[in-house]
Amino acid sequence: MLNDSTDFAKGVQELSVEWFAGKQFTKDWTSKKIARWVSLLKHLQGREIDILEVGSFEGRSAVFLLNFFPLAKITCIDFFKGELDERFDFNLRGYEGRLEKRRGSAIRHLDALQESERKFHLIYLDAAKYRDPALIMSLMAWSLLHQNGILFWDDYEWGKGRKPEDRPHDGIDIFLDMYAGKFDLLLKDRQVFIKKTNSAVAVA
Repeated sequence: MLNDSTDFAKGVQELSVEWFAGKQFTKDWTSKKIARWVSLLKHLQGREIDILEVGSFEGRSAVFLLNFFPLAKITCIDFFKGELDERFDFNLRGYEGRLEKRRGSAIRHLDALQESERKFHLIYLDAAKYRDPALIMSLMAWSLLHQNGILFWDDYEWGKGRKPEDRPHDGIDIFLDMYAGKFDLLLKDRQVFIKKTNSAVAVA
């Protein structure tokens, strides 16, 4: 096991090339984020965690998370239409016992998960590209998150130049303001990471 965090992240990135090999990916929005994810999430390795991913696309991030957390199970929500559905299924072959796939509206499925009182240790929101849906999904995800769990968002800086309602930025900020003091802010730039707690900690 590599001790230095930089070497560890580099080693994981090299392994991820093998994890992604032979898959049917047309886009790669994950690989460049791996070093950051490793740094912020490595404390969860070796634990039996439940992960929720909202916005799974072709499954690249799900493949990474299932390999990086070998004892984890993941619930993936997306519309999974047409060829995207087929590519996701192909890319996630072999993980069926650790994967729950939910097709359709994210808000509908988040509501159903609330109704069944599900809880997750790690939640990744990568679906809402507009302010109001980003806020709604954030509020719903918060109630699904275990104490000391990690909630993180993609696309915080997406859509610069668009009207506030046409990008997720302000929706995420409104949520963060509403729950100030209930989380530790771990990172805030192109992505935002928080840890659900009862006390506030300075921004990393």
